Amino acid sequence: MATDERSLAMASAQSNTASAASQNLRLAEELAVTHLEKDAILNEQQACLHLYAHIYPANASCKNVNWTIIQGEELAYVTPQGLLVAHGTQAGQIIVRATTIDGSQLHQDLTVEKHLSPFC
Repeated sequence: MATDERSLAMASAQSNTASAASQNLRLAEELAVTHLEKDAILNEQQACLHLYAHIYPANASCKNVNWTIIQGEELAYVTPQGLLVAHGTQAGQIIVRATTIDGSQLHQDLTVEKHLSPFC
């Protein structure tokens, strides 16, 4: 096989592999956000919430999300792992958003109430 033919065959094989891989990608169809703690509040006794993103179907290719605060950044921060941590002394409402990163563009918000307390 000549060099040009071999290059063409390799390019064709790579294209078919990439096409097959993208066909096997299963995008998220549904996203739900929950928390470990009983109530979605931050106060002196509960200064953080452990947030979880549940992505469906169960065989979705990517189960990761980006966590962001879309309201109340002055009241708390969220880690990449979904830990919402209160800071400052103000009370108010925090809206945390989980967004899928698989290209499905799903997001789900969770509203958390922060009560007036002396946080770090």
